[in-house]
Amino acid sequence: MAKYFSEHGVEALAVHSGGSPSGYAGDRREAVAALEKGEVKVIFAVDIFNEGVDIPTLDTVMFLRLTESLTVFLQQLGRGLRKAQDKTHLVVLDFIGNYKRAYRIPALLSGERPEKYETLERRLSELEYPEGCQVHFDFQVLDLFQQMAAWDPLAKRMRDEFFRLWDELGRRPTRIEMYTGTDLPFREFLKEGWLRFLHSVDALTEEENGWLETSAEAFLRETEKIAFTKAYKLPTLRAL
Repeated sequence: MAKYFSEHGVEALAVHSGGSPSGYAGDRREAVAALEKGEVKVIFAVDIFNEGVDIPTLDTVMFLRLTESLTVFLQQLGRGLRKAQDKTHLVVLDFIGNYKRAYRIPALLSGERPEKYETLERRLSELEYPEGCQVHFDFQVLDLFQQMAAWDPLAKRMRDEFFRLWDELGRRPTRIEMYTGTDLPFREFLKEGWLRFLHSVDALTEEENGWLETSAEAFLRETEKIAFTKAYKLPTLRAL
């Protein structure tokens, strides 16, 4: 992307942890300094700028990579939400479909936990935003967003999130990594058992395939459903 933009008259740099033979990658600090001086107009990054970077004058955020994580989405959006002199607004360009979570954005921007709001049943007028901020939503557009989200079945989103994490980790994600790495309800991954979910996405090893329909699968399902009401249960499970 940095090469394409630069070749079409918009000076850009990519910032990442690896080297780049194309010459369009820059050091993190040098890239930020060049952006602040106006020497480059765009910095492309994946996760390296999610946290720990402060560029108050940044007035445009462009999404080119889908994320199901509201935490990551807020971190990325927040890069452009700092106040600066002569900065009046932030432009957000979404090219990859974050509209699927748009119905949660009103609560997200108000500082509330958006996962509580799966629909727009709560009136937007009840939400309070930081002093000096004005946020306007078109109800008809948000209704359309909800319809579009419904067209993307949960099973597909679960599969997409699983393989997104696999790509990021370079290996099959564990249950705890799925729990912490996505905002999809984790109970959905365990509805028929973690083993069955892995089977549904063709991610079982040959040995694990042999556990299906056996006492091993039954044991795993039982441990997944344990209610930790007694103090001895957790250390016992950890020992197993």
